[in-house]
Amino acid sequence: MRLDRVFLDSFGPLESLDLTDLSPGLNVFLGPDEDHLQSFRDFIRQVLFGFDVDETPLIDSVAAPIGGLLEVVHSDGSPLTVERYLRVSGCNAGQVSVSRAGESRPDADPMRGLSSLDQKSWLDKFVIPSDILDSEPEALLRVIMSLLSGTDGADAETTKEFFVSEEQAVERAIATARTARQVANERYRKAGQDFDTYATLHGQRADLDRQLVQADVELSVVRARVHRIDALEESRPAWSRMHDLQTSMSDMPRFAFLPQQPAILLDTLKERESELQTGIDNGDAEDSPRAIEVEELIAAIPNDFPSDEARRLLAHRDEYAEAVHELPGLSERLERTEKRLKDGLTRLGSGWDEAKLDTVDDSTAVRDRLEKLETNIASQRIKSAELAAKSEISGQLHEAAQGKASAAKQAVEAVGEEPELSVEAANERLDIITRARAETAEYATATEAVGEALDETIDAKPRRVITAGRLIPLIQLGMSGGFAVVGIVLTVMAIMAGDSALARTGQVVGATGVIGVLMSLAILEVQRRHSKAQYEASSVLHELAAQTAIELEKDIEVAKIQFAFVEERLRASLDDLGLEHDIPMAQLDVEQERVTRELHRRQIFDETMTVLKAANEVVDDASWTAEGDAEVAGEAAIQLGAMEDDWIDILMSLWLEPELGLTAVRESLDLVVELLKVRAEVSELNVRVPAMRVIVVQVEAGLSEIAEQTDLLEFDALEALPVLDQLKEDREQATRKQDKIGKLRRDGETWVARRATIERELASVRNERQELLDLVGAEDVASFREIAAQEEERRRLSADLDEIRRDSGHLTGPMGREIEAELQEAGSEVLLAERDALQSRVARLDELHERLEERSSELDERLDELSGSPKTLDYRIEMSQLDEELSHLDRRLTTVQTARRLISDAVAEYGTGEQEDRLRLTGEYLKRLSGGALVDIRRVASDPRAIFGAYELVSLNGNAESVDTLGGDIIRQIYLSIRLAIAHEYAAKGESVPVLLHDLGAALGSDNDRHFAAAAEELSQHTQVILLAAHPTSADRARDAAISAQPRVFDLGLQGRQIRLSA
Repeated sequence: MRLDRVFLDSFGPLESLDLTDLSPGLNVFLGPDEDHLQSFRDFIRQVLFGFDVDETPLIDSVAAPIGGLLEVVHSDGSPLTVERYLRVSGCNAGQVSVSRAGESRPDADPMRGLSSLDQKSWLDKFVIPSDILDSEPEALLRVIMSLLSGTDGADAETTKEFFVSEEQAVERAIATARTARQVANERYRKAGQDFDTYATLHGQRADLDRQLVQADVELSVVRARVHRIDALEESRPAWSRMHDLQTSMSDMPRFAFLPQQPAILLDTLKERESELQTGIDNGDAEDSPRAIEVEELIAAIPNDFPSDEARRLLAHRDEYAEAVHELPGLSERLERTEKRLKDGLTRLGSGWDEAKLDTVDDSTAVRDRLEKLETNIASQRIKSAELAAKSEISGQLHEAAQGKASAAKQAVEAVGEEPELSVEAANERLDIITRARAETAEYATATEAVGEALDETIDAKPRRVITAGRLIPLIQLGMSGGFAVVGIVLTVMAIMAGDSALARTGQVVGATGVIGVLMSLAILEVQRRHSKAQYEASSVLHELAAQTAIELEKDIEVAKIQFAFVEERLRASLDDLGLEHDIPMAQLDVEQERVTRELHRRQIFDETMTVLKAANEVVDDASWTAEGDAEVAGEAAIQLGAMEDDWIDILMSLWLEPELGLTAVRESLDLVVELLKVRAEVSELNVRVPAMRVIVVQVEAGLSEIAEQTDLLEFDALEALPVLDQLKEDREQATRKQDKIGKLRRDGETWVARRATIERELASVRNERQELLDLVGAEDVASFREIAAQEEERRRLSADLDEIRRDSGHLTGPMGREIEAELQEAGSEVLLAERDALQSRVARLDELHERLEERSSELDERLDELSGSPKTLDYRIEMSQLDEELSHLDRRLTTVQTARRLISDAVAEYGTGEQEDRLRLTGEYLKRLSGGALVDIRRVASDPRAIFGAYELVSLNGNAESVDTLGGDIIRQIYLSIRLAIAHEYAAKGESVPVLLHDLGAALGSDNDRHFAAAAEELSQHTQVILLAAHPTSADRARDAAISAQPRVFDLGLQGRQIRLSA
C-alpha cells in the first residue's frame, strides 16, 4: 500500500494537498492543541520521508487524539478504517511507504540502505522542532559555534566528546530515575498489600464497634433501671412528707377574697404610709447638699469668662501652633523650590518660561506617538536603503538586457532580409514535391503494369514468367515502406523536440509512404491473381482459358481505374507546384533543393528574430522593473521625509529642539512634568507662608490686648503658645463647672417634682386608711386578724410543699405520677432486691465492655502500623514526579542526540569553501528573525589554539559583539537562522525536501512572532514549508508576511471532518 497524498476537508469543499510536491510555498496546519500537532507531525514525517523515525505506528499516533476522523484508502479503492488498519497492522499484513521527491522506492523498506542514525541525521535537516531551543545556554552555544565553524575549527572532536559525555550523563540519569521508579513501584505494591490487610482489619474493627454499640445500649438500659430504683428510694421520704402536708392542708378552712379584709388592708396602708414618708425624708436629705454645691460652683466661675476675644484666639490656636513650628522651614523650602524652578527652566533652554510649561502636551498618546514614529522612521530608513539598493540592481539588469538586445539585433542584420517563404509554406511545398516525386514513380509503374496485363490477356496462356514489370512493384513497395518509416521517425523526433514544422513534414512523408505501400500492394495483388490464373490454366482444361481471360479483363479494368486515380493525383500535385504535367524528375529535384535552402534560411531568420524579441521583452521588463523600483524607492524616500517632518513638527509643538532623539525628548518631557509639580508647589507655598504670618501677627496682637485688660502676666511672643494653652484649660474648666451646675439644677428640679408626687400619694393613703377605720369596728378587726393568721399558716404549709416538690424533681409531672404509683404498689424491700440484681448485671456488662475496648485498642495499633490510603497516595505522587522527571530526561536526551548529529553532519559535509555561503545565508535569516536589529554575522581572527572559530554579530547601529558572550533570545535566533540556512542550501542544490517547521515565534522572545513568520515566508520562496501552529494568530501572521502567494491554511481540529489518505 502506498500513501501519496493527504486530503484535508478544510473550511469549504474537499481540498487536497500533495505533501510530496516540491514546489515552493507555505502551508499552515492549525491544531486545537499540542497533542494534535505532535500526532500530525509524526504522520507528515511518514509521508515525507517514507520511514518511521520514532518507531511508533503511523495510524496509532494519529488516531489517538483525533479519534475516528481518520480514513485510509487502500490501493484497490476499498476504505480501510482505523480499527481494521490496526488489526491488519498487528498481523504484519504489509508496510506503509510513500515516494519522496518523485522517486520510485520499493514498498518493503524505502530507507533500507541507511542505518537508524543516518535516518535520524537525514530527518534533522528538514524537521525543525522547538525542543533544542529549551536547552541550557552553554550547550546551545556549543551547538551554534560548531555549526558555524564546521571543519574550519581547530578541534571539533572536543565538542563531539562534550555532547557524547552529556548523552552518557543523561542516559545514566534516566537509568537512575527508572531504578527509582521501580523502587517506588515496589513500595506502592507493598503499600497496596498493606492496604488490603488494613481493609480486612478495618472490617473486623467495624464488627467490634457494632458489638460495643450493642453492649453500650444494653448497659444504658440496665443503668437507667438502677437509676430509676435509686430515684424511687430517694423520693420515698419526701413523698411521705408531701402526703402528710397535703392531708393537713385538706383539713384547714379556705377563705375567698382574704386580702381585701379590713385588718390586712389597714396593715398594708400603714406600711405604704411609712414607706412614702421615708422616701420624702431621704429625698430632702439628698437635695440639701446639692443646692449648696450649686452656689459654690456659681461663685467659682467669674462673670463674662471667657471673653469673645479669648474665644477667637483659642479658635486660631492650632493654626498659630502650626505656623510657629513650620513657618521657618516653609520659608526656606519656598526659596529652594523657586531656585529649582529657575534651574529647570534654564536646563530646558534659553527660550523657556513658566507660561510655556502649560502649553506642553505630555499625554501618553503623545509619548506613544513619538515612540511609534521613531520606530517607523528607523524601519523606513532600512526599507529606503534596501529599495535604493534594489533600484540600483534593477538599473544594472536593465543595462545588461539592453546589451543583449543590441547583440541580437546585430545577429538579425547579419542574416539579411526576411525570406519570402514562411516555414509553413516551405514545409508544405516540400511535402508537395515529395508527394509528386512518389506519384510520378507510381505513375510509371502503373503504366508498365497495365501494359503487361494487356499482353498476358492477349496471350491467354497459363505460364509463370518473372519480368521486370513484376519486380517494379516490389521495389516500389520497399521504397514506400522506407518513406513511411522515415515519416514515423521524423514525427516522433519532432514531438520529442517540440518542433511543429518538422512534425508536419514527418507526417506528410509518412502519409506518402503509406499511400505508396497501398498502391504497391494493389499491383502485387493483381500480379498474384494473374499468376494464379496462369497456374490454374496450365493445370486445368484449356476450355477454362476463356473464362480466365474474362477475369483478367476485369482485373485490367480495376488496374486502369487505379492508374487513372494515380494520374489524377499526380496532375493535382504538379498544379499545386505550378509545373507542367510532363515535367521530368530532375526538375523536381532542383525545386526540392531550392525550397530546402529557403527553409533553412527562414529557420535561421526566425531563430534570430525570436532571440531579438525575447531580448526586447527582457529589456521592457527590466525597464518597467527599474522604473517601478525607482518609483517605490522615491515613494519610500518621500514617506521617510514625511515621517521626519512629523517628528520635527511634534518637537516644535513641544518647544523642543528638532535634532533631539527619543531619549532626550523623554528626559525633557519628564523634566517638564517635574517643573509643573515644582511650580504648583511654589504657588501653594506662596499662599501658605503669608497666611501663616498673618495668623501669627493677629494671635500675638490679641494676646497682648488680653494681657493688658486681664490679670494675665506680660509674655514674650515666643511664650504665646503656653498662654493660649492656659486660656484653653481655663475655658475647659469653666465649661465643666457650668455643665455640672446644669446637671445639679436638673436633679433638684426632678426631686421637687417627685416629692410633690409622693406627697400626693401619701395624702391619698392616709385618707383611705381613715375611711376604712370609720367604716368597720374594733371587733371585726380582731376576727379578721385571727383568720389572717390561719391563712398565713396555710401559706407556710403550701410553701413547704412547693419546696419539697422543687427539691425532688421526681415528684411532679408524669414521672411523679408514675413514681407515686410505684411507691404505692411496691415496697422498699422489693425495689432494693431488684437494684442489687441489676447492679451485678451492670458489673458483668462493664467487664465485657472493657474487653471489647482492649480488642479495639489492639486493632487501632495494628491499623496504625499498616499503610493506609494517605501513604499510597504519597507513593503515587512520588511515581508521578518520577514519570515527569523521566519525560524531561527523555526530551533532554533527544535534544543532545539531535545536537550531536547536527554537529557530526556539519563536520562531515561542509568544508572551508562552503562556510562563507552558509554564513551569508545565516546572516540574511538572522536579519529577518531580529526584525532588522541584527544585520550580519561574520568571522573574525581568533586564537589558533581555540576549539572554534571566532564570530561576531553586527547590529543596526554598527556595533559588533562576540557570539560566545551572548545568551538568551539572540542565541536561539542564531540557531534557528543556521537551521533555515541549511534547508535553504539544500533547496539551492536541487535537493529540496519539504521543511517541517514548528511555530517557534513564542520561543524566540517577545515581539518576534511576525519576524519568525517573515523568515518562514522567505524559506517558502525556495522550497515547500509546512508550518505546524496551535493558534489561529499564526495563520494571520503568515498571511501578513506573504510576499506573492497567500499561504494555504488547513484546520486539523474541525469536528465532523476527516483526513483522507489516497493510495
